[in-house]
Amino acid sequence: MEKDNNELIKEMLSGIKLLKKDTPGIELLFKAQSIINEATVNPSLYNEMPYIISTQNMRYLDKVTGQPDNTCIVLGSGDTLFDLLSRGIKNITAVEISDLQILVYKLRRAALLTLNKNEFEDFIVASGGLKFLDKDIYKYVSEALKDDEVSYNVWNNMFEMNPKEDLIKYFFKGIGIDPYKARSSLKYYKKYPTYKKIQDNLSSANIKIVNDDIFNYLMNSKEKFDYIDLSNVLLFVYQLLCNDDEKLFAKKLDNIKQIYENNLNIAGTLVFDYLFGIDIASLSKKDKDPKYIEYIKRIYEITYMYLKNNFDLKTTEVSKVIDGFGPKNDTVIYTKK
Repeated sequence: MEKDNNELIKEMLSGIKLLKKDTPGIELLFKAQSIINEATVNPSLYNEMPYIISTQNMRYLDKVTGQPDNTCIVLGSGDTLFDLLSRGIKNITAVEISDLQILVYKLRRAALLTLNKNEFEDFIVASGGLKFLDKDIYKYVSEALKDDEVSYNVWNNMFEMNPKEDLIKYFFKGIGIDPYKARSSLKYYKKYPTYKKIQDNLSSANIKIVNDDIFNYLMNSKEKFDYIDLSNVLLFVYQLLCNDDEKLFAKKLDNIKQIYENNLNIAGTLVFDYLFGIDIASLSKKDKDPKYIEYIKRIYEITYMYLKNNFDLKTTEVSKVIDGFGPKNDTVIYTKK
């Protein structure tokens, strides 16, 4: 009888030098390695894969952020957090439901602390380059992970067990952003002074990383913020948490009203959603788009109409940095209290 995938992974892990069952991070390593091993036979695992870089054009923050004292964001790849740091904003609560995504943030943080901006681009951004996720560069980056035993152990073994081609193809999603577009959308590493500012602020800022659903966290928190950013999570809430059920989704959206009332300071900003490749005017139009774009447009339309009926909405557009979805610019929906 052939061994199942879990048994093969356990054998692989047990064969690594000095790796024991009580090694800090062993369960997280097992989870990550399971995705790599099963990705080709289980397409649903795509939803569990973390992003290594934001698929959003972070330039929208120029238009909506201001200079808040206290912020709450979705962590994601970490790019929103890094952008806020580059603006001198140091009180940041970053909430993330995926422990693997937090693991990626730890790697990117370590890269920021140890590499110059060009090296950072080679290692983290330029997925088509020879130095992307290079194991020799990682050895240098890993020095900044030593104060986090879990992340240090997991990443050391991930790089030891897997060729980088497997990490690129089977562990990360969202890879393939052109470095030129990344430099345009992630301005925090475009110029040396800004990059240096992040390096300095990473150590001095008040950063709290929370492993939770941002709705659950805020609904159960008495904290108040000047800036709350839900990123593009509503798209996934509809699909994954609500199973495409519009009534269930509407109940989930009701939580936003409580968050607005209880967690947002007067004059604060709440970013509701980031729409990929679709402007507001096109939401209700039935163009000759592929079915998946029409499906996404429907989710965006439901979201927008609910928000429009409950809040004084503002919108802003930024150029798109990834292909797919609709052909328009990306749109950000937000309000000020």
